[in-house]
Amino acid sequence: DLRQDVVDAALLRTPVDGTDLTVREIARHLLVVAVPVEHRLAGRDVVELADLAGEPFIGYPSQRMAVLRAAVDGACRQAGFAARVVQEAPDTHTLVSLVSAGVGVGLVLDPADELAVPGVVLRPLTSEHVVPLGLAWRTDNPNPVLPSLLAAAQAL
Repeated sequence: DLRQDVVDAALLRTPVDGTDLTVREIARHLLVVAVPVEHRLAGRDVVELADLAGEPFIGYPSQRMAVLRAAVDGACRQAGFAARVVQEAPDTHTLVSLVSAGVGVGLVLDPADELAVPGVVLRPLTSEHVVPLGLAWRTDNPNPVLPSLLAAAQAL
């Protein structure tokens, strides 16, 4: 939509391809593991990602949420395994709800703790995996309001 001049600015998970967009990082979120409350790792304060090898995973779709899916897949590869995705979820709330239903485990961003889905616990990982959030706009965008939006975002 940015490239088609439908919107002037957008919040996107980075990295973003192309040189026609300018992206300013505005937040950094950590991947955390979502497990059912009865899961063997639910009682731990921190989870080693390698301990999830072999578990059924609920994942984000690679077409719609490619950056987040790539971050999850990359974190698992770093831990020495490929996530065995048994179900894809179009958004975080659905993913966490599927975890609650016992379909599998998932990696989500730390703001997901605000969803407070019953039957699910979120645990930090022993190694940090950061997924930035950026404010993006077309570099050649002439909209006179854009500088004010960027200033407001910077102030936040």
